[in-house]
Amino acid sequence: MTGSIVSYLRYLKTLGRSEATCTGYGSYLRKFQRFARTDAITRSHVERFQDHIIKESLAEGTRRGIRIVLSGFLKWMYDNRKTLSDLSRHVHHSIRKDPKVKTPLSESEVQEILEALTPDTPFRIRGRAMLELMYASGLRRGEILSLRKDGLDRTRKTVTVKGKGGKTRTVPVGDVAIHYLERYLEIRKSSSPLLFTYPNGQPVTRHGLESLFAWINRRSQKHVHPHLLRHSFAVHMLRNGADVRVLQALLGHENIDVTARYLGLVKEDLKLAYDEAMEGVL
Repeated sequence: MTGSIVSYLRYLKTLGRSEATCTGYGSYLRKFQRFARTDAITRSHVERFQDHIIKESLAEGTRRGIRIVLSGFLKWMYDNRKTLSDLSRHVHHSIRKDPKVKTPLSESEVQEILEALTPDTPFRIRGRAMLELMYASGLRRGEILSLRKDGLDRTRKTVTVKGKGGKTRTVPVGDVAIHYLERYLEIRKSSSPLLFTYPNGQPVTRHGLESLFAWINRRSQKHVHPHLLRHSFAVHMLRNGADVRVLQALLGHENIDVTARYLGLVKEDLKLAYDEAMEGVL
């Protein structure tokens, strides 16, 4: 099955799926591979695997993601004549409830988290720059890790990031974030094209970012994670008057309905322009 998984992930990349997405898909599919322990997969393997992930007490969102990935893989297997029947028909998709927007951090809570990273060591200087940028520009985890050094324009105060599906967008960066990015660039010693690197010159990894948030969470009353900063950025922008379509562009959402979910947490009479919103938040 290893060869089929590799071929499938290569196929997904031709469709524009990002490296991070393919890595996640591969992790789910190898989980299925370890369970099945055979290349001759059957309906029984598919159904027992679904029972298995339920018993593992995984979050519903994770189980849903595994089912979606597995279904796509099995359909591709059948279309490419690697299975005799379409086993994707035996993947039981749960009904997805309307997503609820979780409570964001308050602006004072965000500030407290940021200030915990006093920029007095290389770890904290880099960490402060990363978090300031993630909050100031609403970046995803994968976007901050894949951000290129030449994607930062300190003169125009923007960053160009590669989002989902390999699509790029350019978003503004606030003055505070620029300040801490400049502090970081003063100590950065790396020839890597990626902006954020370790002192040894190697790019910061997903594990490195998780370690940063673990460090923060040991000192915070909140469970902070990358998406919570992005989520808080979105709500704070709307509360300070940003138009929902401007926010859609900033977040890189293809569907405005996704962005509109945040409106439930803000007043409907906010009509301020984007620059005024930026002044209020950043």
